[in-house]
Amino acid sequence: MKKNWMALLPCLAMLLTGSALAETYTSVQQGFGGEVSVSITIEDGKMTDVSVVGEKETIGVGSIAIEKLPGQILEAQSVLVDGVTSATVTSTAILAGAKDCVEQAGLSEQFSTVVEKAAASTEVARYEADVVVVGGGMSGMSAALSAANNGANVFLMEKLPMTGGNAKSAAGNYMVAELPENGFQVSDVADTLDAALARWKEKEDTGSYRESIYPDYERLSAMLVETGNTLRSWQEQFGITYKVANPIEDTGMLILQSEIDGDPNATMAGRLMAHFAQAATEKGATIMTSTAAHDLIIEDGKVVGVKATGEDGEIEVYGDSVILACGGFLANPEMVAEILPEIYSVTSISCVGNTGDGIGMAQAAGAQLLEYPWINPCWIAPRQDYVTLNPLANVFQENNSPIEESESSYYRLGVNKNGERYQNEAGQYATQLLTLTYGGEHPYYALYDNLSEKVAEIAESGIECGAVIKGETLEELAANAGFDTDTFLATVARYNEMCAAGVDEDFGKDAEHLTAVGDQGPYYLVEMCPAGSDTLSGVKTDAAFRALNADGEPIGGLYAVGSMALGIYYNQYYFSGSALTFSATSGRLAGADAAAKLNQ
Repeated sequence: MKKNWMALLPCLAMLLTGSALAETYTSVQQGFGGEVSVSITIEDGKMTDVSVVGEKETIGVGSIAIEKLPGQILEAQSVLVDGVTSATVTSTAILAGAKDCVEQAGLSEQFSTVVEKAAASTEVARYEADVVVVGGGMSGMSAALSAANNGANVFLMEKLPMTGGNAKSAAGNYMVAELPENGFQVSDVADTLDAALARWKEKEDTGSYRESIYPDYERLSAMLVETGNTLRSWQEQFGITYKVANPIEDTGMLILQSEIDGDPNATMAGRLMAHFAQAATEKGATIMTSTAAHDLIIEDGKVVGVKATGEDGEIEVYGDSVILACGGFLANPEMVAEILPEIYSVTSISCVGNTGDGIGMAQAAGAQLLEYPWINPCWIAPRQDYVTLNPLANVFQENNSPIEESESSYYRLGVNKNGERYQNEAGQYATQLLTLTYGGEHPYYALYDNLSEKVAEIAESGIECGAVIKGETLEELAANAGFDTDTFLATVARYNEMCAAGVDEDFGKDAEHLTAVGDQGPYYLVEMCPAGSDTLSGVKTDAAFRALNADGEPIGGLYAVGSMALGIYYNQYYFSGSALTFSATSGRLAGADAAAKLNQ
């Protein structure tokens, strides 16, 4: 049998010298969002370092595997560890890369020991704290830090292997009103609370398709003041500063971005979350990840703790107050279909942990839900099944292309099921979402032509599942899509005329995004639908974010913050940056209130 002498060289060097030099082996695999690079250093027959780089993997999903698996491989000295359930594609890429690395070293057998998982304990571990926080995103971490900073003994549990939640994937943009009441003044002319509320109401009234009792303008008024206090007075004491990132003229609100050092590969919000976790820990808070809460402990009508499943078995954490910061339910398709049946299709970019667990626990304790739920919109995206089949399909979004190219739908002609244009394809994303939801002419498509070879391959991958329709000519495309050919050709001709003139007389699309349809195929229709990052819904609360029962009375010991109370801000129009600010502020207020009750 022919021997692979190159693979044996590291072993021969070890035999001849008694001590092998450290050698690093690297393997590049395809992950969920792009390439994942795995490197393993081997010295004296042992793995001494395992590292993974995957900049395009989804934060809060694939990034969990990137953070968790290298340590597990190193500790086990084996590439046969279990992947992270919530990040299957990224896990598979990492483990395949690790296997390739040890094969390159000629040590595949040595590092392929099957790792047996330790049996979970049958005993229930019990912990005690003053304040129990469920969820480690922006609202939960803010609540934990606020309570700890006010002298409470805090226990925070997070069901994922890492904290951060939705905030970890955010750009770190905070919406804030410049008001004399909160002392946050950047512009030369001060805003007024009445003017800020009037602008908010105008946007909600014109950017919604329904009547609603929300926004709750009394609560909103107080929060616009408190959000400024959160950023200026509260977070600054923990070393956080801000810069004006992007004032939004049509809403009159400032967009601020936190400034903080940290992991260069993390988003600014990700760095902020890591900073908060460290600050809370320094204040004495206990943070336990991979711990999924499933039931509240209720005694005499008061919430006194939480039951959860951790890596080592069942636990119970008792406290004077429980703050639910579990996020929304957009990562739970069944719950979305039940609560938001009017949305025919939605692509979720929400954190994988946002499955509505907290809402279920709160309801079981008697909490009432906010009426008129909605989703936190992002951009228009390819169908969820297409993205799941080929994550590179995100190249057709407005943001976050997983490859070096981008084919945003904002530059393309959009048509409905009849082959007719139906909206401004570069319009405000919340408005686009509403059009797609209530237009009644599903499916909706973006028309692509003149694609590069790589992007064309991505488009081709969606044909079999029905998310992409192809035609070598516009006539063939119309036939394959079931359009009336004359109607579709007239739509294209009209659009091209306006592109040539640089003026969209039909829907007011800006000249920058007017890109004509080419006269040479192949052509692709990519079915598009709303994409959301979370839900605008949650539990009814009071000003301190105590959860309310059917009579509007606070449920003893129970709070709900962040996306679990966010629906009070909106009807259907979303204000950019407002959710992150709301989460930080609601967490701060609830944490402070829970801590204050200890001294009463």
